Amino acid sequence: MDWLLDSDPAIRWQVLRDLVHTLAEAIMRERARIAVEGWGSRLLALQGEDYDVLRALEYFRSVGRKPDARTNEAIALLRSKQQPDGTWLLENTHPGKVHFALEDGDGRPSRWNTLRALRVLTWCEQFAN
Repeated sequence: MDWLLDSDPAIRWQVLRDLVHTLAEAIMRERARIAVEGWGSRLLALQGEDYDVLRALEYFRSVGRKPDARTNEAIALLRSKQQPDGTWLLENTHPGKVHFALEDGDGRPSRWNTLRALRVLTWCEQFAN
């Protein structure tokens, strides 16, 4: 079991939970390390984090999951990206051929991201009361 505990945080927190039966606080601390250490941090560096955050929140909304403490950071990031005029910008577009330009480009207000973000925030507000 030592080799599992010496591995990547993405594995270590599960070992602590399932095999060692560590306290929940220690498991949450270990799980938080995924974003800054090991494969988790490498994957985040390769991806457009903001896009993935919105996509993940949309997924939780679509399956009817209630927002909880684990989604707080992602929701705060989403709120921080809202522009003074109430829109969200297009960010991190993928390179390559565009067959139909639906938006005005990175750094410009995005109707699609705004719709998606507003749906997520409406979902959050349902559970806030």
